[in-house]
Amino acid sequence: MKFYTNTKPVPQNQKLKRGANKQVYLSKPFRDTWNAIYLEWLNQYNKKEYIAFTSDTPLEVNIEFSWNRYDVDSLIKPILDILQGIAYTNDKQVVKVTCEKMVSNEHRLIVYIKKYI
Repeated sequence: MKFYTNTKPVPQNQKLKRGANKQVYLSKPFRDTWNAIYLEWLNQYNKKEYIAFTSDTPLEVNIEFSWNRYDVDSLIKPILDILQGIAYTNDKQVVKVTCEKMVSNEHRLIVYIKKYI
C-alpha cells in the first residue's frame, strides 16, 4: 500500500498546539497531513486498490519525505499516529520502520506499508 501526498510532514513537537485557556488541540499542519493521507486512502478504497491488514499482521513502514527543515526521528511518530485507524488497526503492528529524507523543491510525503516477512 502506498500513500503519496504533497503536504509537509509534521514533526512530533508541532503535532499539538495550545489555544485560549490552555486548551490542547491538533495543529493545522498535522490536520492537513492527516486529511491528505485520509483522502489518498479513500481514493484507494473507492478504486478497490486498498489492502486491509488484520490486527495481528506485522507490518513494515517505509517513509520518504522532502522537507529538509526537520530531523527524521521527529517525523516518524506523528506519521505512524496518522496512519493508525487508516492503514492499520494499531501502530503496535509496526515492527520495522525505515525513513529517508530526500532533496526536492516540492513538499512530498510518501509512505509504503507492507506485510513484514
